[in-house]
Amino acid sequence: MRFLAGAFFVFIISAAFFSLYLSQNNLPKEKITSFGIANSNTVSVSSYVDIRVKRALNYGSIGSVSGGSSGTVPDVAPDETVIVEEGNSINEIEENNTIEEDETANESNYLFVESKILAGWRSSMYGYQQQKPPSYWVDVAKDISSKFPGTVPGGIWLVGETDGSGPGTLLYMKSTGSYPNIAFEKGDVSEEYLNAFDKANVKVILQVEPMSADINTLIDIVMSQYKHHSSVIGFGVDIEWYGTCNDGCKPSAEDVISWNDKLHSINQNYTLMIKHFEESKLPTGIPSNILIVCDDEENGKLNTLVSEHALMESKFKNNPFGAQYGYPSDKNIWQDMQDPIKQLGNAIEDRIGRPISHFWVDFSIMDLYP
Repeated sequence: MRFLAGAFFVFIISAAFFSLYLSQNNLPKEKITSFGIANSNTVSVSSYVDIRVKRALNYGSIGSVSGGSSGTVPDVAPDETVIVEEGNSINEIEENNTIEEDETANESNYLFVESKILAGWRSSMYGYQQQKPPSYWVDVAKDISSKFPGTVPGGIWLVGETDGSGPGTLLYMKSTGSYPNIAFEKGDVSEEYLNAFDKANVKVILQVEPMSADINTLIDIVMSQYKHHSSVIGFGVDIEWYGTCNDGCKPSAEDVISWNDKLHSINQNYTLMIKHFEESKLPTGIPSNILIVCDDEENGKLNTLVSEHALMESKFKNNPFGAQYGYPSDKNIWQDMQDPIKQLGNAIEDRIGRPISHFWVDFSIMDLYP
């Protein structure tokens, strides 16, 4: 009995230490469901969020990732990181972050999750991007993220837009060569901001409006320029501006898969984002690690706005999902809300029924953050 009491005391102290570790590192408690390390060096994961298993300290190479008996990763959302530290395995961590079974935790023996579900803004040159200093975008991202527990401050950062003089795209950076349908501004405008995001742990997806420019070439140019930034976690394509079709041309699944493969050839942890306001413009049959973003506007009523986002999400249940909202055309919906970002975001997320990324559009961001 004395032995059992002592063991129980050790267990309680270990669990308390682990909970303290999580709280001190601001880890998203509600996003964790169940994680374990088997003797076969297999990490079994059941989570809302996609995972990347990384080599850590002296633990050695992780054998594989599985989401159950089928050996496949479950339906998930973007870029969560599972790190296995050196030491004895922790068998299971439940939603309340307590350690189940009879395992212990200490400084060199823990498993934690870093969420990459983003909450923040969409920022462009034609939407106040350069009119505000880096500190503005850092502070706004952090405030928006605080409204959605478990999210990471960040956003969609445009590094290019449609070229008004032709059917291509214009990149806000110095020229790296001559490419069909790709033009360059005189100098780099993002470097100062990305440096600030690196220091503040703000995460961004770099987006383009490609028109007739080759997407894989754009991925090469943009990610080669900015891959040294820890704040950069992916590359995005606004399909509304893909090709020369009205409201954008629908890419094939093969096209999107090739973009995803190209991006992962640079860094396998990068996330590809594709975005549109109309679900019929996005192909199905694409990898489940691609982030889908809906930027629907001109809705008139809150229920319509929520329903439009939910409709697109319903077509991509296996993919991480994000909502881009706050358009001036919908201001009649949100202008009288006490907390428009939180109330709109919660309404969309509650209808969808799973955690999503949230991006307030820059065209109205100064209404809320002057």
